Amino acid sequence: MFTSQKYTDFTLKDKATRSIHYYPNTTFNLGVGVTYNNFSLNLAYGFGFLNRDPEKGKTKYLDLQSHIYWRKWITDFDGQLYKGYHHSKGLATKAGKYYYRDDLKVALFDISQ
Repeated sequence: MFTSQKYTDFTLKDKATRSIHYYPNTTFNLGVGVTYNNFSLNLAYGFGFLNRDPEKGKTKYLDLQSHIYWRKWITDFDGQLYKGYHHSKGLATKAGKYYYRDDLKVALFDISQ
């Protein structure tokens, strides 16, 4: 068993050195994992009783990782798809609400060996 929380945040900057930092509202996850020889499989889910931040807006995300251990090589793959971010300073549009952008998306993929 394990717990995890993923973060893929970013900063938008203009020419006048002003910046806005955005964070996803990702869940704190509880998971299980199994390893057999050189293969591992981990599955995790953000259960409602572990997560209580609805005021930050809803982030939909999928986070994938693969690590393959060959005899003399290691191959890593990462994929991240995120949609929906809130402002780091919690700028409110209404009392008690975070500034939320459901139109912000991030898609990152990489492979290394």
